[in-house]
Amino acid sequence: MGDPMKLKKLSALAELVSAIAIVVTLAYLAIQTQQNTAAVQASVRQAMVADDVELIRQLLDYPILYSARSGDTNLSDENLIRINAYALGFIRSRENQWLQYQNGVIDERSWRTYQAAIPSMLNSELMRSWWRSRSTKGEFDEGFVTDVNKLLDANPVRAALPIRESLGFGQD
Repeated sequence: MGDPMKLKKLSALAELVSAIAIVVTLAYLAIQTQQNTAAVQASVRQAMVADDVELIRQLLDYPILYSARSGDTNLSDENLIRINAYALGFIRSRENQWLQYQNGVIDERSWRTYQAAIPSMLNSELMRSWWRSRSTKGEFDEGFVTDVNKLLDANPVRAALPIRESLGFGQD
């Protein structure tokens, strides 16, 4: 048989090698997790931008969508249907971003920049009425509705501004 002292040394060496292998494996997994998290976050941010670009394209195709945000109430049924679809797409997009924020996929700073557009979208009495009607029917996540309502309470409806000024081309 072998020398018991040699066996103890070999056993201790095997335990050391095993411990080092575990530490190296854990470090590798931590790096992989960080890289995967970064890739997921980048993918989500890209999707957020793509959603907004599509919403902007709709505004270009149908400027009436912007008019509803500024308080125009003289709208045809066709335009009300367009506005409803646009508003639903906008709010669904923000709800999805809110859910991603709640799940830790996007950071607070990113969420806050996207959240800032909600009061502008729901700035007119027409759009607030739309929001009240849709949000009380259970169409959106309850937590999202609560957060949007708090945001709207802090940002009351403002008088409609001329288009030039509301788009940021006002007189400074």
